[in-house]
Amino acid sequence: MQVLELCGMEPISCSTIDEVRAILTSEADDVVFCDTGFAHDSFEELPRTISSGELIAPVIVCSLLYDPAVYLEVMYRGAFDFIVFPYRTDEVRWVVDTAFRRSSMSASVREVNPAHAISA
Repeated sequence: MQVLELCGMEPISCSTIDEVRAILTSEADDVVFCDTGFAHDSFEELPRTISSGELIAPVIVCSLLYDPAVYLEVMYRGAFDFIVFPYRTDEVRWVVDTAFRRSSMSASVREVNPAHAISA
């Protein structure tokens, strides 16, 4: 969460997919970060839930360890990207900027809306 703050974002922490749904339907949001330690629901389901059409936001999955099987699984399920600890500010900023460009969001919208960080 500190890296997101260093990137000028306002992280909001959620602990379940239902909390994510509630936030994403009540506000215009930019990007969702999910840790592989996501507590109450499977982090593998979050990308599919978000990209199902009901809610649209790039999902970036974060992990303390690199596991190729986990990487392939979350990418297959619709994650935008997968980053591994240590989370560097320049890497996070690049991933977020790329997500914004690919989703065709304007710079003015990005500056107004907070990023949501989802963690256990």
